[in-house]
Amino acid sequence: MRRSLRLGLPAVGLLLGLALYPALSAPLLILLAAPAAFFYVMALVGLWRGLLGVAASLLALEYLASVYLRGGGLDLLSPAYAAGLFVCVELGWLALEAGQGRRPWAGRVLAIATLALAGAGVGFALLLVALLPLPGGAVLTAGGVVAAVGVAAALVWLARAHRAAERQC
Repeated sequence: MRRSLRLGLPAVGLLLGLALYPALSAPLLILLAAPAAFFYVMALVGLWRGLLGVAASLLALEYLASVYLRGGGLDLLSPAYAAGLFVCVELGWLALEAGQGRRPWAGRVLAIATLALAGAGVGFALLLVALLPLPGGAVLTAGGVVAAVGVAAALVWLARAHRAAERQC
């Protein structure tokens, strides 16, 4: 239980920061932030583990709505927000696993941190490229299509790996 709290409390703190950031620019978004926080905590206390994904989805929707309400455009903090959302969900899963008596592996924690930092770095690099006055065209469109297909393939792979891990439990 102590390990679960050690991971769960920072996860909830990170979640609250992620929920409040978009709501600061548009207070109406608290209507998405509050259920996200509620579902996240309900998942962490073990009432329904699947609510963790619902909470993350609501946070992503809240962030998207805040960008829309600000008139679109680039948000220079979006890579940091995305990395924070990734870490928040992974900390939630680690807390759930620790609550079941499984120890979070140091290698997994290191992999999560490395992936979050790498993802944020790539995101910031892409933002910098987007800020440069370069002509678009077929090459950038093809790059976007390849990136979208790659992300979709990674999500499918992660979903299958998660289902396989759930069957082993």
